[in-house]
Amino acid sequence: WLNMAKKFVTLYLDDSCLRVLVIRGQRVKKWAELPLEPGLVKGNTVINLPEVALKVKQLFKSQKVRAKKVIVGLSGLHCLTRPAVLPRLPREMLAEAVLREAKRVLPMPPEQLYLSWQTIPAPEQEMRLFMVAIPRRIADALLAMLREAGLKPRLIDLKPLALARVVRETTAVIVDVQPTEFDIVILADRIPQPIRTIPFPSQELSRKERLLMIQSELARTME
Repeated sequence: WLNMAKKFVTLYLDDSCLRVLVIRGQRVKKWAELPLEPGLVKGNTVINLPEVALKVKQLFKSQKVRAKKVIVGLSGLHCLTRPAVLPRLPREMLAEAVLREAKRVLPMPPEQLYLSWQTIPAPEQEMRLFMVAIPRRIADALLAMLREAGLKPRLIDLKPLALARVVRETTAVIVDVQPTEFDIVILADRIPQPIRTIPFPSQELSRKERLLMIQSELARTME
């Protein structure tokens, strides 16, 4: 959907840093990051709204990025994704059926989530969906911070889903390691099946301890 001739600015944040990326067409024009002090963003939730907004302004100013609308990337921590299969239904009944399925399979009540979904190819007799849900407390805090920083989101995307779209293979295992967490995405027929974002229990873990944890969680997820 992106107009390849236009300029787009993306902003990504997690517990450890802010990252800005500017692209025009298919070329990266700017790329920078700014570390965040512990506690400003915690568990994927903006805790200190004014301070994080100030950091965003500082990052944009230092990189001479001028934008009002940004594509926002968010860690997958506490966000939910589920493939689902439903009997084929008339379009006017689909939204209600998806909500019922979300209540059945998601570990949080839909009233506490922003729920998005889309259909994916399926045999004639059934409908297949992919659901994505973000806790309202996370999304609301993020949107409030963006307003404080003078920005509006073009869209909000989850990093694990963005990673899944980069891979061209129909079946793949993706592992992405960051300072405070790591993602595991398993693709089957190009559809993400398990998506897990797992926080490290401590920033004091050694490299070996981190690798052992990643190895263990990867084996568990694949099994």
